[in-house]
Amino acid sequence: TNPRICGMHLAHSEYRALRLFSPPCSAIHHFKFGLPKLKSVRTIFRAADYPKMKTALEYVDDILEKVEEFRKKPAALNLSADDRKFYDAYSVHWVHADKRTIVTDYICRKLGKALD
Repeated sequence: TNPRICGMHLAHSEYRALRLFSPPCSAIHHFKFGLPKLKSVRTIFRAADYPKMKTALEYVDDILEKVEEFRKKPAALNLSADDRKFYDAYSVHWVHADKRTIVTDYICRKLGKALD
């Protein structure tokens, strides 16, 4: 489902890295079947919703790009508390299950908001 949502954009985004490819897949699985550790509300989606979901995933990709730019050229980085929590968890998420849950739940919330 992820490649159908992202299309050709997937190959050029942060989602090509395994540690960020897995959470969107888990988010989709949560929407379809439910994952007990996620607090996000399950949302029903159809193929017609893929463009909205792609926009949400692009938002997450933009956050990662923004932080990388900040690392290269320090300036004021304006991230919401929720966005900052996501990025901090993403930075170490592959090592710790609780961080993977934070990252996946964040992506679920962004996808759910896009589908509202």
